[in-house]
Amino acid sequence: MRRTKKSAVSLLQKEVGETAKHSVVLEKYDPEISDALQIIRKKVLSDGLLPKKTKELLRIVVATSLRLPVEPFARFHAFAAVSAGNSPEEIHEAVEVALLFAGLGSLCRLRLRRGPGS
Repeated sequence: MRRTKKSAVSLLQKEVGETAKHSVVLEKYDPEISDALQIIRKKVLSDGLLPKKTKELLRIVVATSLRLPVEPFARFHAFAAVSAGNSPEEIHEAVEVALLFAGLGSLCRLRLRRGPGS
């Protein structure tokens, strides 16, 4: 099937600055599902009762609570959160809230990624 419109991966790359590997694989093997997920993502993350800025922080809290691998999730979601208007301090505080559910291990991993004294 030949695609004439911009791919979901290229739109995500433009919006967030990078693309997760699983998105690239999904688009390659099932572009229709990739497109459908992009539509859902845009709908869910757009401003509503909660602004996009808050929703991006929620994504970080969920990713931290689920203990998703630090790379690429942390970088990807942090970039999206900053792009939505969050400061690094707000992101850090959101991660601290997630620690209530995820435990101290998540904070230790974050501190190791940021370096000593952070």
